[in-house]
Amino acid sequence: MAEFYIKSEDAAVNKTIRMKRSMIDEITALAGKHDLSFNALVVQMCEFALQNHPDKGKAEPVKKNNA
Repeated sequence: MAEFYIKSEDAAVNKTIRMKRSMIDEITALAGKHDLSFNALVVQMCEFALQNHPDKGKAEPVKKNNA
């Protein structure tokens, strides 16, 4: 019998961002056209941007301030 392994994934975290109304409207329309949630499309867009920006791999991780 095959063994079942649970893959660990990054935990989702809530984060508030501010965008221009026109950008929200455009993303909402695009998400609806592709039967996606607003959030799912924004996550895909961010992932694409991170994978394709010219400084990929050069940025240092942000250190958390525990103070």
